[in-house]
Amino acid sequence: MKGCLGNLFLSEKNMRVILFVLMFCFGQSYGQDTTGIINMIKGHDIDYPEIVFSQMMLETGNLKCTNCSLDKNNFFGFLKCTKRDSLGVCVSWRYLVYDNLEHCLEGYKAWQEWRCPECETKEEYYSCLFKYWGANNMKKYIYTIKQIK
Repeated sequence: MKGCLGNLFLSEKNMRVILFVLMFCFGQSYGQDTTGIINMIKGHDIDYPEIVFSQMMLETGNLKCTNCSLDKNNFFGFLKCTKRDSLGVCVSWRYLVYDNLEHCLEGYKAWQEWRCPECETKEEYYSCLFKYWGANNMKKYIYTIKQIK
């Protein structure tokens, strides 16, 4: 199925992304469609989609942050090193830029396969996030994403 926006034809995949973004641009509460967002995450075969959804909400201020990673279709605040010192230690970071939500979810799936390939329980996954995610205060980060429903 293809949709048309003026002279621009869109694939079904891109239409879903546009609908998702429009839904939040016009103020709908994410709580009204959490199932749809979680299903989109599940569609990428991402483990622990409810946890990942909570991360998305935390990282983007419930998809309402401005001048943040969301401006770059980066729903999780993924960073890349842009400058290293003489010892190879990263001293400058920038947000990764994605074309759309679908690509960002593909990036999350790749991160999950790289860092947390053998987590079999939610608690193991939280431990993996604690070890590898890289937020400034991981104890607070884990506590907060556990509170988001």
